[in-house]
Amino acid sequence: MTNKSKKYHKTGTLTVSSLLAASSAQAVVQYFDTTNQFSVGLGLNTQALWNIDGTSQPELFFIVTAPGNSNIFASRASAVSAGFLSNGGDVTNLNTNYTVQTGTNFRLGDLIRGSNFANLSGFNSGQSGFMGFSFNNGSLPVAGWAEVTFFEGPDPGITIHRWAYEDDGSSIQVGQTMNVPEPAAVATGLGALALGAAGLRRWRKRRVN
Repeated sequence: MTNKSKKYHKTGTLTVSSLLAASSAQAVVQYFDTTNQFSVGLGLNTQALWNIDGTSQPELFFIVTAPGNSNIFASRASAVSAGFLSNGGDVTNLNTNYTVQTGTNFRLGDLIRGSNFANLSGFNSGQSGFMGFSFNNGSLPVAGWAEVTFFEGPDPGITIHRWAYEDDGSSIQVGQTMNVPEPAAVATGLGALALGAAGLRRWRKRRVN
């Protein structure tokens, strides 16, 4: 659960991405792909820790509280503040254009109670959806999204497929997996790309002199 999905660029090739990284220091979207998928319930296990940021300290756990009449319960796994974005008390299935931010309504507790959805809104059993979450990354509240599937029925469960969060506390759009560069950074990067590798070296030399 701790293998973070990272994107690498080949060295030796001048790209807009590498220029933007050099010209604009900004927050980083931490993205964990489907290789980090896990489930609780569904006859697989009765509890699962969710290590959202990939460090040694998990932030949340899910637990089946009553086998045979299963309740799926979500709670903090540590002292950090954490929860799922809610609307009117229910954890809400979000559209991919929704922006998750800290300081809004978040909740924990029963998600499935007695084989039925308890505090879920807009989710269909067996179909994936998106929920927003927030947790304290150290002392900093951060916001993120997760693709999840909830299952009703006699053997209820949850599968967390993938997730991402913005590591500086900024808002994040549901489904976002990488940074969106600032317009000024895009202009700088495109201008440098137009120079070509030789032109970029000359420009740097003039700056030094």
